[in-house]
Amino acid sequence: MTHKPSAAIQQANHATIEWDEQGLPIAKTFGDAYFSPCGGLNEIRHVYLEQNQLPSRWAALSTQQTFIIAETGFGTGLNFLACWQLWQQQKQAGLVASDAHLHFISVERHPLLPQDLTRALALWPELHKHSDALLAQYPSASSQGFHRLNFDDVSLTLIIDEVVDGLEQLQCSDHPLFSQPQWRVDAWFLDGFSPIKNPDMWRLELFQQIQKLSGNGTSATSSTSTHAIKEHFQSCGFSVEAVPSFDARTEMLRAKLEQPYVAPAAEQFGEHSHNAEHNAPWHVAAPTEQQRRQALIIGGGLAGCHTANALAQRGWQVTLLEQHPKVASEGSGNPQGVLYAKLSAKDETLGDFNRDALQFAQRHYARYWETDQPTQNEANLGQRCGVLQLSYNDKVKAQHQRLLESYQSRYPQQQLIQALDSDTATHVSGLVQPSGGVFFPDAGWINPQRLCQRLLAHPNITLRTSTCVEAISHDGQQWRVAIEDQGQAEQHTTVIVCCASHVSRFTQTDHLPVKAIRGQVTYSAATPASLALKTVLCADGYVAPAAPVTNNNTFQQHCFGASFSLHNPSLAFCPNEQRDNRLRLARHFPSLAKALAFNLDDHTASGRVARRCTTPDYLPIVGPAPNFDAYIEQFALLRKNARAGIPRAGPNWPNLYLNIGYGSRGLTYSPLCAELLAAQIDGAPLPLPRNVKVALHPARFIIRGLIRKKL
Repeated sequence: MTHKPSAAIQQANHATIEWDEQGLPIAKTFGDAYFSPCGGLNEIRHVYLEQNQLPSRWAALSTQQTFIIAETGFGTGLNFLACWQLWQQQKQAGLVASDAHLHFISVERHPLLPQDLTRALALWPELHKHSDALLAQYPSASSQGFHRLNFDDVSLTLIIDEVVDGLEQLQCSDHPLFSQPQWRVDAWFLDGFSPIKNPDMWRLELFQQIQKLSGNGTSATSSTSTHAIKEHFQSCGFSVEAVPSFDARTEMLRAKLEQPYVAPAAEQFGEHSHNAEHNAPWHVAAPTEQQRRQALIIGGGLAGCHTANALAQRGWQVTLLEQHPKVASEGSGNPQGVLYAKLSAKDETLGDFNRDALQFAQRHYARYWETDQPTQNEANLGQRCGVLQLSYNDKVKAQHQRLLESYQSRYPQQQLIQALDSDTATHVSGLVQPSGGVFFPDAGWINPQRLCQRLLAHPNITLRTSTCVEAISHDGQQWRVAIEDQGQAEQHTTVIVCCASHVSRFTQTDHLPVKAIRGQVTYSAATPASLALKTVLCADGYVAPAAPVTNNNTFQQHCFGASFSLHNPSLAFCPNEQRDNRLRLARHFPSLAKALAFNLDDHTASGRVARRCTTPDYLPIVGPAPNFDAYIEQFALLRKNARAGIPRAGPNWPNLYLNIGYGSRGLTYSPLCAELLAAQIDGAPLPLPRNVKVALHPARFIIRGLIRKKL
């Protein structure tokens, strides 16, 4: 399921900007201006905000409703910022429901470099608050794919891609029967460069995608008015009218969808074992009856707490059950977790997902790092101190070199990673380093337990600890949840399983190929010399800067490790693993080992043991829970031919979902995985392209087993 980008996508790059005499940005590739030197914001407000009748439509939104706008051509982001400003003004005036949400989707093939975007937006000081917020979250590496940026009640999904390909990734499937997502775009801003200078964008396929993603009454406006564009609109079900543009000397277009897209008849697609034009849509969830916006989550680690928060932010009422007295008591319970990602120089799903998850996590955790105010007897939440991955041998050094070369060529002036030689690594880390490496300046460490407590501090979330779920069953209407030592089963409409390898406890999910891998971390009291460490260090293991155990406690300690014991199921403290952790520390971080001056033969139990939940392909499992027997029966033809014609959606358990399998990267994966799952459950635009959603789907192992004739 590795994603292979097309040749057109591979050639895509950042925008090359020229600045005219007035200091306005010009796209060198197209020889066209990003915005009018005369009208500017007023023209944008006329063409896109007023002609789409946004103020009156927003005023009609009901409670917890989301209004979705999609745009072709993000450019400098000026349309988005003007729209966001108006939304905020309407909210403050009480003209929009207080809990309504605005979701803005924009597709851009040639994103601006951060410094060009900063210079362009400086021309509009009245938008500086919104511009600053956008720039603070603008992707460090503007990679091809989706970038989700959240601003309280406004979300931006920035898609870096060719416009038709990017919009196509918003669809549920490439199969014509299942292409339309649950949501619909309410208004379109068509704002690419003129058809004469950028004809590829304005082709008929664009308007066909627009029709598929729209609903009855969806509006669209464009400052460009040509006969071809009018015909494309009309051929795709829109009524079109030409109205005066901002300067009243020319015309613009205003359109409204009156004939929504209708999927072809199912009879056109037979079920057979021959090669079919479209892949089997096994990853598409069959429609289920609309349920109340209430959910039960099983598992109070990083996955469960992030999922609870993501749903609560969308207005869902969430109950979270944790079997231990405290949340984050198993794999998420170490006092210091590292925001770590394994990037790749290749275009492959695992490396790309790590990159996107890391960027999303860095944006997500920024608010927690900045607002951390521990009370008495609380440990620090964490520190954005940077993460230094050392080039500790020739093999890793070569990998890092390939990675840096790849990122420098694909993402000019990217700010996600930096190359450090040994001298610079010494300066940045505060301790002598024997080698250089790659540095992630916006990453750091986090106390997962404190983070989980912060995530659950939401009025829509109810936490129940010391509550162990023994079994779940579906009675045809709801889920019956059997609680240990509780006579009567509880009933819930939506259940989300986030309990890592404990997923095998339930008959509905015991087929998933997850493994529980033991890991032991070591604690070591800080010394005056070790306090010089300023960043997280990673090699064959990791160590974090010293942190107070509690807020008012002067005692500080380092956390390092971790061991990796695949065949040891015990959770008992192991002196040999303690020694191995210390040996690795001494081997890779000798200056820190010298500063700590610990005794390798000291077997004092100062550490912690837990299990990581991993998957065969190292990607997490996120999405609807598949009905194993039904999948085997429905997609049996894949045993004969991987391209068999099976025009049916996947048979999943109704309103049962999974979010597990993070391995040792829970802090990095959990924010984006929770955002993905919450969007799927809530019927909202996804934060990841369809091909990545498919790569994370829980049924992927069943499909692979059938294709490989192992099931």
